[in-house]
Formats: sequence, C-alpha cells, structure tokens
Amino acid sequence: MDAVLSSHTSLENECPVPKRRCRRLIWPLALALLFTALLALPLLATPESDLSNKPINLSKRAELGLKSADADLDASTDGKWVAAVWSLGYDSNPDTAQVGHIMLKSANVITGWERQVYVFTATATQWAQQPRLVFHPSNSSQVAVVWVLCRNKDEQCDTIQMTTCELAAFPDRCQPPQTVRQESGATLSNPDVAYDGNGVLHFIWRTTGSEPGLYYKHHNYSPTKIPNTSTNSFNPSLVWSSGGGGSGRLHLVWYEYTNQSSAQRIKYSSDNDLSNGTWPNTQCSWKTPPDYEFTGGIGQPYVKPSIAASGSHIYVVWDMCQVHQGQESCDPQETEFQMAYEHSSDSGVTWLTGCGGEGKALPGTSFGEHLYSSSLSSIAEEQTLRPSVALSGSLPAVAWHTEQMVGENTIYVIGYVSSISVSGVISWQTPVLITHNLNYDPADGVAEDSSANPRLAFWPGGRLHLVHMGLWGGNPFDEKSDWDIYYRGYVVTDTSSFPTATPTPEPGTSPVPTPTPTRWSSIDPYDDVRKVRLPVIMKR
Repeated sequence: MDAVLSSHTSLENECPVPKRRCRRLIWPLALALLFTALLALPLLATPESDLSNKPINLSKRAELGLKSADADLDASTDGKWVAAVWSLGYDSNPDTAQVGHIMLKSANVITGWERQVYVFTATATQWAQQPRLVFHPSNSSQVAVVWVLCRNKDEQCDTIQMTTCELAAFPDRCQPPQTVRQESGATLSNPDVAYDGNGVLHFIWRTTGSEPGLYYKHHNYSPTKIPNTSTNSFNPSLVWSSGGGGSGRLHLVWYEYTNQSSAQRIKYSSDNDLSNGTWPNTQCSWKTPPDYEFTGGIGQPYVKPSIAASGSHIYVVWDMCQVHQGQESCDPQETEFQMAYEHSSDSGVTWLTGCGGEGKALPGTSFGEHLYSSSLSSIAEEQTLRPSVALSGSLPAVAWHTEQMVGENTIYVIGYVSSISVSGVISWQTPVLITHNLNYDPADGVAEDSSANPRLAFWPGGRLHLVHMGLWGGNPFDEKSDWDIYYRGYVVTDTSSFPTATPTPEPGTSPVPTPTPTRWSSIDPYDDVRKVRLPVIMKR
C-alpha cells in the first residue's frame, strides 16, 4: 500500500498535464497496482501505517487511583464481536488497587464499543483476579469468563469461578457466578478456559494444595490432575482447534520450572478424546539453546508461554534471556531477551524442532540491555516479554512488551510482528513498535508512558484486535501512577450515525420504551462511549 501511494505521489508530481486531469489518469493506475499487490501478497493486519494514532482507554480508572490489570481479549469467529476482560482494583489501597472487580467491555462491528459492565463485583471480604475469556464457537455473542476468587485481598485464593455473558443484550448481561473448583487451604491460580466445537467448556488452573500441579476440568466431570505436573508447573494456557480428527483437540502449554536452569522447559500436551474427564500422559517439551535460559525464579515472575490454534495449525511462543560470557545466569539489570516459537501443521503431532528441541528464533525480536526491573507489586511484570500469539487462518502474529530508551528514561512499548506464507513457508515480517510516542497522562510531565502485557485476537481476513496496559501517571514506583486498559484495532467507535441503543429488558419484564435521542447522551466520564473514530488497522 505504501509503495502504491508513493508511486501515486511521484506520478502526480511529474505529470505534464493539469493535475485534475492527471488525477483521473493516475487513480485507476494506482487502484490497479493496489489490486495486484493484494492478490500477490496476502498480509496479516500490519500496524505500520497506524503508528501515530493513539489507542482508546477501555477502563478509565487510573486517575481515580484504581489499577486495571491482567486484561484478556478474544474475538468471535464470524467477525461480529470482540470482548475484553480485566481486573479492576476494589479501592485505591495498595493491596487492593489491582484486585477486586472483574470487568467486561464488548464491541460489535456495526455499533462499536458498549459500556463496561461488572462480571464480578467485589465485596469487603471477596476479591477476584486473573480473568480469562473465550467466545462460544457457534453463538457469536456469548462469552465464557473464568477467574480466581480470593477471600483476603490477593491471599486465600482457593476458588475458581466462571460465568457466561450475553453480548447481544444492552448492556452486556452476565449470569451469576458459578464455582468451578473450591479447595480449602490451597492457592489456586492461572485459570484458563476453552470451548470445544460442541460448545462444552473446559478449564485449566494451577494449585498448591495437597497434590500440587495443573488441574483440568471437563464441564461435565470432576477435576483431574495433568500428568507429570507439580508445584513447579506454571502459567497454563488452553485452546481448542477443529483439527486432529474426530470432534477436534484441546491444546495445553505451560512452563516447567526447576532450580537447575538447563532443565527448565516449555511443555505441551493435547487431548483429542473430549468424551471423558481425564488428560493423556503424552507430552512434548522445548529447552533453551546454549547461552540462554528461561526467566523466572524465586521471587521473580515466571515465563508465560502463549499458544494459538486454528484448524491443524498450532503455534507456541515464549521468551528467554541471554547469559553473558562469564555469568552463571541472566543479569536482570543487563541482559538481552529473545523470543522463540514452535509450529505444528498436524495438530501437535510433529514440530519444527521436534519434541525436545530448542524452538525457532523469532526473527528480529531480540531486545534489551539494562533491562528495566520493577517491584513485584507492579502487575506489568516487566522482567519478561509476555508474548501473545494469535492466528489469522494459518498465519501467526505476535505482540509483546519490550524496553525503549526515551532520553534518560526507560519505558516499555508494545512490539508486533506478523507473517506471510510464501509457497506454504512462513516468512516473518520486520517487527514494529506500535505504542511508542504515547502519552496517556499529558499532565504527568513525562513525554512518553509505558505500555505492557499485550493480548491479540483476529477476525477473519486478518482484522486485528489488541489490548494492553498503559501507565497513567508515568512512573510505576509513584503511588499516583496506575495502569489502565487500552485497545487498538479494527472496531470503529464513532456510533453517532447509528440509532440510539435501547437497553435489553430482563427476562420476564416488560420491554423498555424506545428512549429519546438524549437517553444516553449523559456520558460517564470514566466509561468510554465517546464519539471518537478509532484508527483502523487492516490488512494491506
């Protein structure tokens, strides 16, 4: 597209006839060149042309002293809905500023973003955190959300809860929470959820109970332990794909920690028998190449691998750090991070470097020296890149956060890289930074603010969605600084030309009369329903 527009500008400048007539001649040629380019090179959504545009704030709470964190994102497979969930602080106290409520905000391709709603409302004795969501495979306006329930701020987290939400209602309507698992005396964490092709829910989480490890639950069966997992198994991620024969297959990835860095692994397993409540023993793992190791250890954030599946294509992405010569391990203050990936085109049967391999380096994604290190109270977890992978058809894209020097200060920005397929071979494009030059709080005296923890999703045709955290206030060590959730992507938020939305009545109640045009004109200043057109990131 840039080349076509550049050719158009050049031709116009050199045109020997009056420009009005010249434009009539040039635009058909430019359109023809554009059409040819689109046919010749089907690209994923690429944000290079949108770097100067700002994302929109979904949460708008940081200026109140509340922290929004741990966002997740998913998109319906029919290209109609996108939804995000995140954790919102119960109040502005340090130990509850990032845990408490679970928030949901959705958007429709026609009407744009709706107001945020509470999926779970915190009380003085119950707080929630770590939300994840997934769209129903055949009901494109329904999502399932799972989270951890804690009974003492971010301690005594012994319950996994879930609900389903209907996005077609206005505002979004969520069912009362249901308990997936409660284990007194244990700490439950890292939940994830997936629908299979029949609309049945599957759950995964980590527990430190009497039998620590990762646990899997089919919606219709009791929980069972994932074989060969323990207290050293972290950050499971679960997805379903239609590939693999039968009714499809569930894919699971997690990080396996040991005190010996050379024995640490990224692990993968799958289950193609969804008619029972057990998980098979078969597992695959990957290690780091020489002079690299996985991040994380005692008192540090752990590696969080990301997985995406589409049909029979599976991608796994993770990050690692370089061990400099003469050092026994990575120095978190001066190191280099690198991302690696694995790909299977046969539903996890075979992989690029095989089971036990080192993965493939993701080209151009080597970042960092004098790595910015924050305290663990910062939920951004800057000591790792926190990658997110998503698929558009069989083509992958990855987002992550990385450091960038701005003057004498170090901030975090979101990196993005997509791919094309040349004769069936994946070819990664040049990575770009998509959140630099952003100032979330112009009054904080900081020219650029940090962005962290991205999550990706796609609609058909490579239409991109991305949420991430943005640091309002400029400094994670400043009590006045907190995080909000930001979105950029394909959804257009200018709804001024559409009819005024009408609240959907509760079941069994009378329909709500059609409101006057001013019914929703009073805008909550901390809820994003402003009439602003969101920049579009589309495939070329």
